[in-house]
Amino acid sequence: MAVPAVESSPGRSVYGLRVYGLDDVAELTAPNDDDHGGDEFAVRVSQVDADRPTVVAMDAARNVLLLADGRHLEMDRHAGTARFYGPPLEVDRLAHPYLAPVATTFNRWLGRETFHAGAFVVAGQAWVVAGVRTAGKSTLLAALADRGIPVLSDDITITDGTVAYAGPR
Repeated sequence: MAVPAVESSPGRSVYGLRVYGLDDVAELTAPNDDDHGGDEFAVRVSQVDADRPTVVAMDAARNVLLLADGRHLEMDRHAGTARFYGPPLEVDRLAHPYLAPVATTFNRWLGRETFHAGAFVVAGQAWVVAGVRTAGKSTLLAALADRGIPVLSDDITITDGTVAYAGPR
């Protein structure tokens, strides 16, 4: 159920999404169509310095959020777009933490589960690290990474029940 995209680049892969507009962000991996059967949903991320849309509750096709820093984020499922309204951000900051609400919204539309949790891999299995804010999730994941354990995500874990999708590196 991927959105048709006419793009000049292959995009980047993150949270089970094929993200366009952030091709220069090193924390996002190049897509590999062999992974998960190429089931990534295409999303075009952009920044807009214009009048902000009115906040609306998420429905089956649209979601407009007011972010903690005063920016608005408008997402359209059918168009496959995520637009940030407000002063421009460096593109690497869009990868983390600003892609989290984009990933959460689009993956919920796709019927995937989303968790405020990190994840790592041992013996080919993903293990989720959950806990309240400041519980030490990121500290534990950093310690695992220092020991060579692959970390899938630090802040948001998304799964379809079979696959746990990688977040920004």
